[in-house]
Amino acid sequence: MNDQIAIGPGAAAAIYNAETLPPIKPHINATALEWVGRAQAWLSKAKTAKPIETVEEHAQAVAARKTIGEAKRQIEAVRTEHVAPYLAAQRAINAFFGTPAEQVAETLKLLDGRILTFEKAEAQRREAAEREARAAREAEAKRLRDEAEAKRREQAEREAKAQEEAAALEAAGRIDAADDVLTTTIEEARQVVSEIETAEMLAEVVINAPIHSLAPSLSTGGTSRRKHYSAKVVDPRLIVEAWLRGELPTVAVQINEQYFNAQARLLKEAMSFPGVELVTDTRIGG
Repeated sequence: MNDQIAIGPGAAAAIYNAETLPPIKPHINATALEWVGRAQAWLSKAKTAKPIETVEEHAQAVAARKTIGEAKRQIEAVRTEHVAPYLAAQRAINAFFGTPAEQVAETLKLLDGRILTFEKAEAQRREAAEREARAAREAEAKRLRDEAEAKRREQAEREAKAQEEAAALEAAGRIDAADDVLTTTIEEARQVVSEIETAEMLAEVVINAPIHSLAPSLSTGGTSRRKHYSAKVVDPRLIVEAWLRGELPTVAVQINEQYFNAQARLLKEAMSFPGVELVTDTRIGG
């Protein structure tokens, strides 16, 4: 099975032709521009207005409030009219690229899974081979040390026997023969000591030799490997308790005020939650 994925230069053109969608141009019309001037004038007047002192002024303010409230809805309607084609285009673009983007993301997930699974298995095989090589190296070093120790014991036994034999010859008056036995033993000892030192040196070389993995090197193909870390909440109560002890910042237990605001609008005066207070204020509509 060929797992390679090729993207040819004509693939995008074969799927989609940019000329099939009409261009979208800014179209701020005269009606929209008029609202800019009106809004600025109303705000300037509101900032300089004095407190209401009479019933007539109150009636005038209420009427102005009604007019400007209606203007707010009209401005929103004009804004919506201007934004609609852009939002439609955005939805069309998102819909067009959404499916390919999801498919590419899923493809990458599958490929990454296969690659990482193989790399993990390859690392395990490499570690197993290195453990085996390390065990073989330690076994060889032990064999060489045991061999050196055996030669040391054998040489000590030979030297003891040679001393006994030389002593017996010397007691029998055979001084020259006794000297020959000791000389031969000393010469043999030099050879054995050399062999022992060689074996012990080889044991050190073997035990300290680097282990070279025979596993083939894997190509990264320009990709990178990095550890990804994330947190999984397993017990929210412990988090809250830690926050209460001052061991965690408030951001770690961020309160969902949108939820409580929605409950306040739904339950009104009947709302009651520990640590939450109902807030009411009067707002003018219309």
